[in-house]
Amino acid sequence: MHGADRYPLKEGGCGIGYPLDLSELRYCPRCAGFLVARRVSGERLAHPTCSSCGFVLWQSPSPVVAALITRQQAGVIEILLGLRGSEPGWGLWHVPGGFVDAGETLEEALARECEEELGVRVYPHEFLGGFPDRYGKEPILVLAYRCELIGGTPRGCPELNQPTWFSMDQLPPLAFRSCEEALEVLRRRLQGAR
Repeated sequence: MHGADRYPLKEGGCGIGYPLDLSELRYCPRCAGFLVARRVSGERLAHPTCSSCGFVLWQSPSPVVAALITRQQAGVIEILLGLRGSEPGWGLWHVPGGFVDAGETLEEALARECEEELGVRVYPHEFLGGFPDRYGKEPILVLAYRCELIGGTPRGCPELNQPTWFSMDQLPPLAFRSCEEALEVLRRRLQGAR
């Protein structure tokens, strides 16, 4: 399943693409004209478009980084996960990561998020791919990296607590589908390397 097919359509939404609820997006932020769902020329998805001035309120996903921190213990590959302390996904396991700030590179975002959430420094070994998902109602594009722990001892924070190493073969329930997909890519790459 790819792109718009991943998201169920919402009643009253655009009819294609991300499930926008136009009852929440009624007026143009530029001129206060009415927004209507419209497919812009050359685009495959509809976006809220002002019926007066033509302003397009693009519904592009926000970039998010995810650090799949791995280590090898007694021949077993493990990944570092923490329990989410907030919604969405409260009480489920997840990797450190988060939204990329304006003006920040992906590597800088990885470093910042790992430091904020677990108090560790990481080295990004390889890019695993981009995985469309949702963070609550917001469309996101998760950019996942396999990382190595290079400094610090994992400690939790309110957002991601109880940092724990899990065998790649015995993972607990995860908070986000994108994390499951990134872990599957990592599993396949590691199996090819054995």
